[in-house]
Amino acid sequence: QYDEVNRRQREVIYKQRRDILFLDDVTDIALGMIERAMREIVNQHTNQVKKEPTVNETTLYKVLIGRYFMPNTISKSSLKGDTETVYQYLLEVVHQEFETRKNSIDFPKFNEFLKAIILRVVDTHWIRHIDQMSELRQAITLQSYGQMNPLREYQDVGFRLFNEMISSIESDVSRYILRSQIRDNLKRVQIAKPTITSSGKEESKRR
Repeated sequence: QYDEVNRRQREVIYKQRRDILFLDDVTDIALGMIERAMREIVNQHTNQVKKEPTVNETTLYKVLIGRYFMPNTISKSSLKGDTETVYQYLLEVVHQEFETRKNSIDFPKFNEFLKAIILRVVDTHWIRHIDQMSELRQAITLQSYGQMNPLREYQDVGFRLFNEMISSIESDVSRYILRSQIRDNLKRVQIAKPTITSSGKEESKRR
């Protein structure tokens, strides 16, 4: 039963990896991740106490500029207002930034760029999550939960950890894509040029 919890989580991650590996176009997947990440960030910086929830533009701006966007990409004044208005503004910026990077190189290369980022982030967080689930299982078997069902506790905590992992994946994918600077003008250059000794003879070059 414990293994069944892990199996269901593994199926979700492996399906996502297969989609990334074999789809000819992963732009919708990447954009979906960024959009969900932006939604979560805006919600985290929304004052829910007021009758009409409003965004704390100061803290939100610091987080977005410091972690997700390059300087001068977003306007702090545009982050002031209700949650949905701010979210829609960020979506416009996200799509503009995404298109800029998409148009900077050939689409096949851009697609491979997205695949590389997503797979790297997914694999990193999945390996970390496996370790967390293993530690959770050991803790549950060692501790006494009184009237609590250990399996139920494993399922509940495991579900929370899995959702946190998904959020972290989408956050990191968003950060790497939105802050990337893609160039397609690389070429081989001669790193070490021959040197001339004072005698006028060329030194033998090292391999």
